[in-house]
Amino acid sequence: ITNIGFKKKDKVDLKEMYKNMLSQIQEFDAKTGFDKNPTIINVYDYELVWNNNQVTKEKELIDHEEGVTKIVKFEDNNIATASMDGKIIVWDVEGGQKVNTLEGHKSSIWSLCIDKAGHLFSGSSDKTIIVWTKPKESSMNYVLKGHKGTVYALAITRNNKLLVSGSDDKTIRVWDANTMNKKCTINVGATITSIGSLLDGSIICGSDDNALKIVNLKTQRIEDCLVEHTC
Repeated sequence: ITNIGFKKKDKVDLKEMYKNMLSQIQEFDAKTGFDKNPTIINVYDYELVWNNNQVTKEKELIDHEEGVTKIVKFEDNNIATASMDGKIIVWDVEGGQKVNTLEGHKSSIWSLCIDKAGHLFSGSSDKTIIVWTKPKESSMNYVLKGHKGTVYALAITRNNKLLVSGSDDKTIRVWDANTMNKKCTINVGATITSIGSLLDGSIICGSDDNALKIVNLKTQRIEDCLVEHTC
């Protein structure tokens, strides 16, 4: 799933955007072959689908009051969208209908992830993580506190046992995904903007110092730092 978000105040020429975006996607598709399955793309509150070498505007899913920041997909093809309006909306994409609205954060939401059981996790500028165990039918179940800044990144480890969060407080925090207890805090020295889980149990995180850091969760140490990006 690819997310391209804009604030509502931005004036966007959608036709021009489609043209520019199409060339970028075609170039990426030629290198990766990711066109085997339709890919959901969010552009300025429009839901687009990239399939068969073209972009089409399938549906308009409009209910957020501010820009959409993140999209995640459930196994049943429903999706959840997070927004700067502090809300999460669960959508039935095929029917184009809103399933549920989740409210609990006090500020913009910047990160979402889903575990194998369908539990939804959200991180916000209010410095909290909310756990929604039944996001399609009910409200929040747990609020995880500890970060001292915006929670920009969330990820579940591949064994589904740990939740990892990253923030502009320059730390990664590791939580037990079953008990929701905090296991450890790892200082990485930069704002964390993205997190991915690796097969060996480590994580890789992107940060605002232009680096990718590989962090061993067992030793709680940075094992490698890859610097190639210029900004």
